Amino acid sequence: MLPSKNYLNSVDVFKNLSPEVLQHLDNFKIEKRYEKNEVLNLEGELAGDVWFVRMGRVRSVRHLSNGQDLILTTIGPNILFGVCCSFSEAKYHCDHVADIDSVVVRVAVENLKDIMSRHNELALSIIENLSSRLHMARRVQTMDHEKVEKRLMYTLRNLKAEVGDTIHLTKRELAEMAGTTVETCIRQMSIFEKKGLITTSRGLISVRNLGEEPKV
Repeated sequence: MLPSKNYLNSVDVFKNLSPEVLQHLDNFKIEKRYEKNEVLNLEGELAGDVWFVRMGRVRSVRHLSNGQDLILTTIGPNILFGVCCSFSEAKYHCDHVADIDSVVVRVAVENLKDIMSRHNELALSIIENLSSRLHMARRVQTMDHEKVEKRLMYTLRNLKAEVGDTIHLTKRELAEMAGTTVETCIRQMSIFEKKGLITTSRGLISVRNLGEEPKV
């Protein structure tokens, strides 16, 4: 296993931080293994930690009033999550569940704030991360009025950024995330596949070339 400071430097928001800051983060981190379908935290719980996946994959799930579960996104290695809820002293807005056997790391937000108060480089990196996520949230809001093709493409690009070129989702789950019907999703994914943008198999989407998200 790689030394912790080397691993922390691979997390998106911790890249290029000084060895001193990485050591402080390493001192406060708590690492835990979760089995497939084991819950990390529940919707409505007070958010007090910032998380990232070291190995494996985590899904964000919201329970709907009709009894169904809606997968909001999947989170792969090196991506920070739980930031907005924890920094605003709010509650988690969804469940986080291990999608496969995973190793997940968390840092108490109070410890993170303490390090940020003494090291501007970490504070700036966190601000940049939050700004990027706010931009993404704004784009998601505008997607409601776009055509299904564009919504699916945007959802796939976001998933690729989170988990890489191999996306473990059924077409039903992808349709829910993109706000469309399963039938429409299947038809559009077939078009993407014929264009050579993706390949699909049962519960698996392999991304080839989706191009870049246009700037707004």
